[in-house]
Amino acid sequence: MFAEDVRHAARLFVSNRSFSAIAVLTLALGVGAGTAIFSVVDAVLIRPAPLPGAAQLAVIWETDRQSGTTREPGSLPDFLDYRDRTRTVIGLAAFLPSEINYTPIGREPQRLQAVSVTDDFFSTLHVRPLAGRTFTKDDIGPGRPPPTVMVSAALAQRAFPELPDVVGQSLRIDGHPVTIVGVMPNRFTKLAADVYIPLKLTRADADIQNRYYMFQARLKPGVTIAQATEDLDAVAHRVAKTYPQNYPQKFNVIVVPWVDSIVGQFRATLYIMSAAVGLLLLIACFNVAVMLLARATSRGREMAVRASLGASRGRLIGQLLIESVMLAFAGAALGCLFAWIGIKGVVRSSRRA
Repeated sequence: MFAEDVRHAARLFVSNRSFSAIAVLTLALGVGAGTAIFSVVDAVLIRPAPLPGAAQLAVIWETDRQSGTTREPGSLPDFLDYRDRTRTVIGLAAFLPSEINYTPIGREPQRLQAVSVTDDFFSTLHVRPLAGRTFTKDDIGPGRPPPTVMVSAALAQRAFPELPDVVGQSLRIDGHPVTIVGVMPNRFTKLAADVYIPLKLTRADADIQNRYYMFQARLKPGVTIAQATEDLDAVAHRVAKTYPQNYPQKFNVIVVPWVDSIVGQFRATLYIMSAAVGLLLLIACFNVAVMLLARATSRGREMAVRASLGASRGRLIGQLLIESVMLAFAGAALGCLFAWIGIKGVVRSSRRA
């Protein structure tokens, strides 16, 4: 009986191609848009990254009160004094995004995204490599090119597709051979970097005195954002008396939760978009329901004939239910395709940004 109902529903869909196509496409648009937007909300707001204790992560900004601008990077004295004098932070890392030249064997050089990071960068984020190890204080010395790097899982697969383990392999970066000491997990895509380069900050290194870095901190358990802001602001104003050239005349240090620094003012926008696509899905389901009811009125003769031939009420309901389920599965399958295309587009756009 079930097989007969399935065959009958399939014949009905084929004989009513216009109705089936419109119903499936309507459901697919609602499912695809809802899935794509919810995937963005889930990745940005609900589960922003596979980082333990993500609620304790924060970024440190410096704001010029006279101009109203925000100076996101910080100087070398900022980092060293924050690290040595703060009472509210248990981990502080500096990093600097850049681009590098990567020369694959037998191919033309490529430009890759890179991030130079201090040795406590990964421990501050509580991130473990997929393979190998993270950086140590011995990986680089002042004034020397880095002999080691860490790479993303995507670059490891592109560079050495035939090797199951790339730890210990060599790459040529900016004309220098370097050794891979670790591979990052697939979902860890800090600043969409392909390569992570060790960065050693010391006051004796004159080459980095005038560079500015981005700071990421892990707050001590129980420390609030307001307490961390007050503590680091006091440290910065003490340092500003020694290095006045690195600071505006009037400035503030602001500590912002890490998720808020990513989402910022778009948090409300994402929630509104999520509600909008949820409403779109409800409208799509309502429209298909109306279409099915309209078609049901034209099938009264068919149902009467089947009932007169001995079909029970349960058999008629089962047949209609199977038709609806098949229609729903077809719409969901096409909707998954639309969602996949939408998510790929969002990922490409975010990486370009």
